[in-house]
Amino acid sequence: MRKRAFIRVLHTFSAVALIVAQFILPANVALAQGGNNGNNGKPGPVDTGTAQPVWCQVIGHGWTAQLGDSNSGNNPNRAPLTQLPAGAGEGVYIDQTSGQVYAPNSADPALKGLLDAQCAAEYTVAPPQQIVVCGANNDTITAAANMTISSDSDWSGNLRTITFTADSPYTFLVNNAYTGSETVTYTDANTQCAPTVITPNPTVTVDQICGPQNDTYTVSTSADYTSTAGAWTDGKLTVTFTANAGYVFSNGLATYTVTITDNNEPCEGPTVITPNPSVNVTDICGTTDNDTFVVSTGHYTVNTGSWLNGSRTFTFTANEGYLFSNNTTTYTVTITDTHTPCAIHIDQPQVSQQAICGKDNNLVTIGSGHYTYTETVWVHNKLTITFTADQGYTFENGTMTTVVLHDKSGPCLIAPPKYTQTTVCGANNDTVAISEGQYTITNDTGWVNGTRTITFKADKGVRFEKGKDGKEYTLTLTDKNTPCIAEYSTQYTYNDQCATLHDTLTLPTDTNQVSYSYIVMPANDMYTLGYFHVTINAKTGYVLDAQGSTAISYNVALYNGPDLTCLGRGGIEPTPTPPAPVITVATAPVAAAPTVTELPHTGPTDNGNAMTIIGLVASFVTYGAVLGLQQRHPA
Repeated sequence: MRKRAFIRVLHTFSAVALIVAQFILPANVALAQGGNNGNNGKPGPVDTGTAQPVWCQVIGHGWTAQLGDSNSGNNPNRAPLTQLPAGAGEGVYIDQTSGQVYAPNSADPALKGLLDAQCAAEYTVAPPQQIVVCGANNDTITAAANMTISSDSDWSGNLRTITFTADSPYTFLVNNAYTGSETVTYTDANTQCAPTVITPNPTVTVDQICGPQNDTYTVSTSADYTSTAGAWTDGKLTVTFTANAGYVFSNGLATYTVTITDNNEPCEGPTVITPNPSVNVTDICGTTDNDTFVVSTGHYTVNTGSWLNGSRTFTFTANEGYLFSNNTTTYTVTITDTHTPCAIHIDQPQVSQQAICGKDNNLVTIGSGHYTYTETVWVHNKLTITFTADQGYTFENGTMTTVVLHDKSGPCLIAPPKYTQTTVCGANNDTVAISEGQYTITNDTGWVNGTRTITFKADKGVRFEKGKDGKEYTLTLTDKNTPCIAEYSTQYTYNDQCATLHDTLTLPTDTNQVSYSYIVMPANDMYTLGYFHVTINAKTGYVLDAQGSTAISYNVALYNGPDLTCLGRGGIEPTPTPPAPVITVATAPVAAAPTVTELPHTGPTDNGNAMTIIGLVASFVTYGAVLGLQQRHPA
């Protein structure tokens, strides 16, 4: 007996210990998993089976990490975390299939802080740095990855202002708040460009001609420099070369000189002057003799003459010991004034622009005149028009001029989206049709507890008249929740039983729209047996007619005929004819049958509901009265 009692006590203790272990041990394990495990504040290892995907979203002014199974509603401002935060612990990992970070759903504040910081690091971008290009207003700025340029002032007065818009869901960090755009003003570095070294160096080629200081020479030419030759002095001549702006010679200077020495070869007889003297004419517009000229120099003198009827003759005389190629000591050159009409000065072309909302679409109007023009397309809010004056005409600064226009008009404003809500009976059943427009639907919650929220995003270049910065508009709808009209029947079957007090009704079966029930109402006097009170109730979400009635009722009289068969007298109870029901409507907001006082009973049931026919004592009294009448008035 003692052994059996000990075994029972041991079994009882084991069962209690097992129950305690089931509650206490998991709690201790959970605390160990969720705690720091002594890792100097870093999240400890956890059961990866409880990990969930980490999503990043800006809430308020900061990035917040959220754990969940999916991106509900495909929220464009919610993005997966794909980079592991340093020191997150063993429970945080990257799923090999989706590439998304998973973390345990714990309340560890250290882990939460690491995930928040990693979301900010992964989805925060910064405006690009300018690339320095030598010269004034030459630095370049190009949008970096995950952003676009929404407005650009271009360089003006060494400054340039650009607004960058981050691609969703990326953000900028501006004044300790995360936002979708940032405006930056850049200053051009205006660095000095390094000069280009001219190679090869300029040259002077000498051709020996007999006679003192008579050698000829040829100077090299280039678009990178000009040259000036001096005169022969003591048998020497120096040519000075000057580099154009932005160029230097190999000596690092903007000038380079070459000095040649005359061979002074004695001549046999007169020296022939080559080449012959020349006069270079520069056309000057006008009808008078006003062309300019430059006369060559050499071993000769010149008489320039004067203009006469548009002509002018130059007479060259060779120095002693020299002859011209015609074997004479004189040589003449005659020039003619072209009398070119002067170009007519015209005003700067008239150009105007009409601001049209949107990007790069202002309407440009160009006045007519003695010129032609070409124009570029709008690029980054800038359009360039180049004008060329017609023949015989000139602008103030030459035959060509340019006009640069800037499109500074803002985005177009559009009205909120139009919609049509069609009422459909029942909860969360209304249909909604959205008209097309310059926007897209970024989120639609569908009907939730009678409310539906639809978020729209304006297309590029337009803004909503109302809404968040004009970029988004939120439409909130309420379902009308109109009840549906239920289908029901007033048909019934009267079940005549032996003794009237046992009579019952059979009603239609309940549906998902209506329910049927009845109770037996007692008689008001000794000459009647009472009646069945039938009620049809509409279920939630339904009504019974267009007026919104939620319940109707009608009465069926108990059959008051002889029950001689039940008393053994050979009488036959006739089959009753059911009377037509009289419908009584209970209008909304009535939601149930009217309250009726019932007598205590046990008896037949309908649709699972107990029904009171009549009190037992009242039944026998009434039944006795009927029998007495039957005895007085036999059938």
